[in-house]
Formats: sequence, C-alpha cells, structure tokens
Amino acid sequence: MSNFEYKIYRKVYDNMIAGTKKVEIRLLNEKSNKIKIGDKIKFSVVDDENTYLNVRVTNLYNFKNIEDLWKNKNFIVLDKNLSKEEFVKLFYEIFVEGKVKTHTIIGIEFEIIK
Repeated sequence: MSNFEYKIYRKVYDNMIAGTKKVEIRLLNEKSNKIKIGDKIKFSVVDDENTYLNVRVTNLYNFKNIEDLWKNKNFIVLDKNLSKEEFVKLFYEIFVEGKVKTHTIIGIEFEIIK
C-alpha cells in the first residue's frame, strides 16, 4: 500500500467532506499511474496546508478523453446546469488543454478515513 499527496481547491474539499464528491479526476501521469486500490491519499487545500483529508482509494476509472468523461459524468460532481461546452471550458481551466488532449483521464473513487 502506498501513500500519495495532492492539492485540491477549497470547493472540492467542501464537496468531499459533504459526501457529494466521491471521485477525484486527474490526468493520468507518472504519479497517478502508480495509484492502486487500497492506497491512501492526502488531499490538502491549495493555500491552506492545515486543511486536508485522508482517503483510501476504493476504485479507479480510466476515461480515454474528455468526451468519454462527459459521457460518464455521473462519476463526478457537476453543476447540473453545465452544458458540455461549459464543462469542457472549466476542465481546460483546471488542466492544461494540451495535456488533456494527450493524456488519459483517471477517476479516483475514495472513502474518507476518519
């Protein structure tokens, strides 16, 4: 079992704590490719390292591209009123568009460790 650390935005943290976000989306890269079911992740809030939560990975999902992720959007917390175009724009604001187009997207399902 391995341990990982990631930064998240405050809104993401709040949704995780509230239980409305149970899958974190990342680009598949050298770090995220090593994550396995059962591993632990510490998610720290950007600009506030004292606010964090620890989770255990319960499942992993691979999405070929942003189109595949959109088709499977039930895995992520979305504003229900977002159009596909708004979703893509928001995703590109979080992740660099060029990287999104060349990387697989990973969904990390988790449970909070109390």
